[in-house]
Amino acid sequence: CSKKIKMLFENKCKHYIYSTFMSPALAYAIKHSIQFAIIDDYRRTKLENLRAYFYDSLHRRFDVSSFDSPIISILVGSNSGAIRLSKHLYDKGLYAVPIRHPTVPKQSERIRITLNADHSIEQVNGLVKAINEYVDNK
Repeated sequence: CSKKIKMLFENKCKHYIYSTFMSPALAYAIKHSIQFAIIDDYRRTKLENLRAYFYDSLHRRFDVSSFDSPIISILVGSNSGAIRLSKHLYDKGLYAVPIRHPTVPKQSERIRITLNADHSIEQVNGLVKAINEYVDNK
């Protein structure tokens, strides 16, 4: 664009003016979040323990992927099966997203579980119980 139009944008367009830098409050929050993430071994350890417990509770009975990540997929093998399991869990008060074809290849449809350090062992037990109930009642 011309120099005149550029100057107009730089000096008069609110969307441009107010989006060129982050607020001091946001910068402060990001700085402290990074520092917290570096030193917070408790939450990292708790999450790893929850992940290991959840994986160990299911991997002998189900095709469970992501054994080293807090994002764990339970392979179901069909779009309809993934939807049914997701609905069953939802009816139990649990939110688990079905990942279906074409997002994943056919016959690798799954439910994706994302654990976080705020989950309790009781919540993970409830999830394991609900998954086992679904399979036992099929």
